[in-house]
Amino acid sequence: MKRLLTTLACVSLTVAMPGAQRWTAPVSVNLNGIEASAVATADGQLRITTATGQQAVFRLPIESKFVKGIPFSAEILSESLQTLADGNRIVQKTTGRIYRDSEGRIRREEDRPSGFPSITITDPVARVSYQLNPETHVAIQLPALGIPGGLARGAGGRGAPALPADAVQKAAEAFKVRELVQAATKTAESEARQAAGGRAGAARRAAPSREQTVQETLPDRAFGAVLASGTRRTTTIAAGAIGNERPITVVSEEWYSADLQVLVLTDRTDPRLGRSTYQLSNIDRNEPDHSLFEVPPDYTIRGGFSK
Repeated sequence: MKRLLTTLACVSLTVAMPGAQRWTAPVSVNLNGIEASAVATADGQLRITTATGQQAVFRLPIESKFVKGIPFSAEILSESLQTLADGNRIVQKTTGRIYRDSEGRIRREEDRPSGFPSITITDPVARVSYQLNPETHVAIQLPALGIPGGLARGAGGRGAPALPADAVQKAAEAFKVRELVQAATKTAESEARQAAGGRAGAARRAAPSREQTVQETLPDRAFGAVLASGTRRTTTIAAGAIGNERPITVVSEEWYSADLQVLVLTDRTDPRLGRSTYQLSNIDRNEPDHSLFEVPPDYTIRGGFSK
């Protein structure tokens, strides 16, 4: 099956993990005609499964999980490197910072070429978020995550509380899950028809897998004073699956800190797209300054849209 890729802020399409511990009960959603079930997992994934068995797994941003009593701050570095056929390279780098206080509030800053960073504050207790514009001193107020009710319930995401279906559906729609699942379904049906010689009804039959994924657990690794557990997934796309003359190997690693309940490093190498990394560094587990999670008094607060 053709592998589908998307980059939506901190959201990335990953391989499904059937054994992942869930922290919300599965709910049924309808993504514009596609019946599916959705569940959020303890390690920060949104897993969508259609009635026909197609799966898409999305990495949720830190803001999606309500974690109390585990404050920290860190610097963020995101890099991508793509080497073209003529040897030319496309290098992109994004820097920023993230803060979380003991109440679970989160502040995210992303540096921009203009010199004014993009700043968001997410308050899961008040169920609001703010987008701060340091240049105009305007704060746009929105529902937390832009999703009514948010995705997170319960300190640290422990247990499996019920998650409202409309909240999950709005989350799935926000992450463009419908388009990805629909495209994956159409690709699977096309492969099934080809495998059956194009006969009627072949789309309902399971197509032979054109990808093989091997998952392995890596030894724990220290990132400063933070210990993280690692997982490597190696996916091999068979020759001819997408017109490729030779097999394509995609390798991704994720390093997750159970203590902080966040990803501290992701590293993905795909010969079609290059290498992309996301890493937290200079992690400080002290309580961040309280003022970081408040709209400055000289800002004008304006209401944003909501669905």
